[in-house]
Amino acid sequence: MNINFVISLVNANVRRSHINNGFSKRNIPFQFFDALQPSALLDQYIDIAVPSLKLAKLSNGEKACFMSHIALWEKLVNSEHYYMTIFEDDVVLGKNAEQLFSSYDWLEERFSSNDKFVIRLETSCIAVKRYDSTLETVWGRKFTLLDSEEFGTAGYILSKQAAIFLLGYFKSIDGKSIKAIDKCLFGDLISNNNIRIYQLEPAICIQEDKLNRKNSILTSQLEHDRRMVENNNKIPKNKGIIYLIYKLATKWKRMKEKKLRSQEQLNNMIKYE
Repeated sequence: MNINFVISLVNANVRRSHINNGFSKRNIPFQFFDALQPSALLDQYIDIAVPSLKLAKLSNGEKACFMSHIALWEKLVNSEHYYMTIFEDDVVLGKNAEQLFSSYDWLEERFSSNDKFVIRLETSCIAVKRYDSTLETVWGRKFTLLDSEEFGTAGYILSKQAAIFLLGYFKSIDGKSIKAIDKCLFGDLISNNNIRIYQLEPAICIQEDKLNRKNSILTSQLEHDRRMVENNNKIPKNKGIIYLIYKLATKWKRMKEKKLRSQEQLNNMIKYE
């Protein structure tokens, strides 16, 4: 069985062409995994695998995305392999990606078949707290451990033991704790002692719309839906006259703080190359 999978809607022709071009020119073996879509059949699958997902404040597209990852984890558990690399179809690969994804000798040299680990391969270009691990670098890239939330599931590696743990975790989780798959995997779970969440630095992949912010060719309907749901769940602020006076009086302070945050973000952002 191939271990490089790319989640993609079966009719996403532009995105599939993007993936074919990016992977084939580097001779990286991969297989498309047809992304699950909202349906009665998906609802039945949710009832079996992640029952509390029905209660989550997520769009139908986000729930389908969540379950696409679950389905691949199950595929890994039922296979003869000990790890799997999962991409989404808007991923852009960095330099020398073929060294990591054409052969996995480097992975087997650093991990045993009993290890529960996830290796995040991408960056979302935000400030992230992390700390050093004891793992040896691979082709100039180091392994750190995440200590604050990251976003996106465009590229990651997980072990079979991690998949087994995650499937059990999400099957028993309560509805209030369910979030989008990336916020769970690279947010809530980074403090869980049962699994190790690593970050590869510099990141070897990035989402296309993060790389090409001004002229992206792969716009994300899923991201649009997420923002709509989040906006609908926000508590409206009281914008009376006192609030407006306060905002005006503190504008200079907020501008200064914003500048400092921007500099901090640049200093702590995981680089892509």
